[in-house]
Amino acid sequence: MRINDDNESTNPTATTATTAVVCLKKIVCIILPSLITFIIIDCNTTKYTNTYMDEFLTWTKQNRYTGIFAFIGVFVISTVLFVPGSILTIGGGFIFVCAFGFSEGLIVGTIAVFTGGSAGAIISFLLGRYLMRDRVVKLVHKYPLAEAFDKALDEKGFRIMLLLRLSPIMPFNIVNYAAGTSSMSFTSYTLALLGLLPGTILFVFIGGSAGAITNMNANGIDPAQVSGIASGVLFGMLAMLLTTYYTRIELKKITERRSSEIATRQALEISQTLDCSNQVVSR
Repeated sequence: MRINDDNESTNPTATTATTAVVCLKKIVCIILPSLITFIIIDCNTTKYTNTYMDEFLTWTKQNRYTGIFAFIGVFVISTVLFVPGSILTIGGGFIFVCAFGFSEGLIVGTIAVFTGGSAGAIISFLLGRYLMRDRVVKLVHKYPLAEAFDKALDEKGFRIMLLLRLSPIMPFNIVNYAAGTSSMSFTSYTLALLGLLPGTILFVFIGGSAGAITNMNANGIDPAQVSGIASGVLFGMLAMLLTTYYTRIELKKITERRSSEIATRQALEISQTLDCSNQVVSR
């Protein structure tokens, strides 16, 4: 015990750093959920968040190059705070196409949305892992299905996360924090972010199509271009629906298999316990 006391007394910096980290965690655990709760309620009631987003998108359109970096920064913050990403994704496609033209605007919008969404997703993952994981791990073992999903992420994390990214089967913001509380590796999680690209391209294309049609109204409507835009949106939505259907099937198979394995293991443990008890009684 004296050795520990001596170490603590000779390392005041380490003690101070530990205290600071604990205080920071407590502060973030209070502020972050409060902000998220406010934004979720606001998006369904007063909609101040939507109004500010509209004003920001208008400003971005008027300040093209500065707006790109500002857009990425706002997307990062919005992802962490549970602001619906569809507003910025579709809106980003619209304003960047209006500002840069159809082809260039789609490229700029896709890069900006993917960069901001990926950075925000990584931050959310790290927040979930280092602020909430300890609590969730204790609860996970009480529910076989939750444990099955956690184990599946541990064993096939990249595959499952890639499927979740490819389809909107689960809300984007929730997946980020949920993955952080699981046993999934950071590397697999980060690589699976590539699955965001198809959906990002689709929704930026939808917003960009609206921007292109707006420009057509000013310069004259081109029937061939309108037909091409409509076909692109249609095929994109069909691909999204098929991916979602496939994802549901795969996730169901994985979780059912893991749940069955856990149930079998628990039954075996109970059987072994009963056998040991019977042997003790017989003696």
